[in-house]
Amino acid sequence: MNNRTAPGAQILSQASRLDRLILAESYCDPDNPGITAYIGVDPSGVLSEYMLHEAEHVVVVSDVRSEVDRAVSLAVELQMREKIWARGIDGPINLDDFLQEYAKGHEPGLGVLVTHLPKSLSHLEYLAQCAARAGVGRFVGAHNTKHMNRSQNQALASAFDDVRASRGSGKFRALVATQPRKSLPEPAVRHADGLYAFGATFAGVVADRGGQLMARHAIADWAGEEPATVLDFGCGNGAVSRALLEAGIGFVCATDISADAVESTKLTLVEYKDRVDVSWDTSAQCMGDESVGAVLLNPPFHDGFAVDDSLVDDLLIASRRLLMRDGRLYIVFNSHLRYRPIVERLFTQVAQLARDSRFTVLRARKRS
Repeated sequence: MNNRTAPGAQILSQASRLDRLILAESYCDPDNPGITAYIGVDPSGVLSEYMLHEAEHVVVVSDVRSEVDRAVSLAVELQMREKIWARGIDGPINLDDFLQEYAKGHEPGLGVLVTHLPKSLSHLEYLAQCAARAGVGRFVGAHNTKHMNRSQNQALASAFDDVRASRGSGKFRALVATQPRKSLPEPAVRHADGLYAFGATFAGVVADRGGQLMARHAIADWAGEEPATVLDFGCGNGAVSRALLEAGIGFVCATDISADAVESTKLTLVEYKDRVDVSWDTSAQCMGDESVGAVLLNPPFHDGFAVDDSLVDDLLIASRRLLMRDGRLYIVFNSHLRYRPIVERLFTQVAQLARDSRFTVLRARKRS
């Protein structure tokens, strides 16, 4: 990997400063051409693209379905599909199971995991522990220093014996962890009050207040005329789906772009497994048109550490596609966000069901 290929050099020249820093710190053995690169959080796809050219094997461990699909599509385009092993596609969706399965056929220690540092400490700790258990010898994560703190060092230290910070590169700095701890136990899934949460799951084991507010008002709005099938769009830890099933909804489709969220929802809803379908998907692309009577949507407005209130657009367009004629959308969002005009452009009969200082709940119908 020390003698960079021409494609690799070109990718580096066009990469962001953050990605260049991560890649600069990624070489655990510059003279070893048999390195395996593990790709974590990779918003731009640069880490995956570079490692497809520079590493012998690429293992995609991202939690985000769209990042995994993009990496696989790129490998196919480059005629390198045999080099890549993708979470949830080539092996289990559960991260620890996926890495343990891969490790069975590969020598430990000859790998480096590269990632943007995730926003949540629980995600970072889970990613590090799963990597260390699989024998990944080096873990490199970086971000803007304003989003970094010593708790991230401690999260890495739970899985690796040596953790150091790189020199700064502009606004960015990397954390480099080596010497994976021996005999680490399987990462414990967090649970409380019947909710389960693996690493990156939104809200952890807490029933998000906005989601619960939306679920209560949707159930009350149906008043005994519940739709046969409801979509929990962005299911997180499964708290909204559980509320719907407890209220007597016949069938719930729960979907999320986060693999950890999907695994968490499956555990939360295990007693309802005959009345629920849980899928790892981007904007519910695998679901059929006009397939649900109602959609409950609690959209994100952060992309990593950055606020991005445009994330709702694709989710609303997908909701309109998925709803049956006259089907109802229920959406909750932070009250300071101006989502109502967007909803009104795509739906009809928009009504406010609840509003307080933190959250607003709207109901809308699909146009006939």
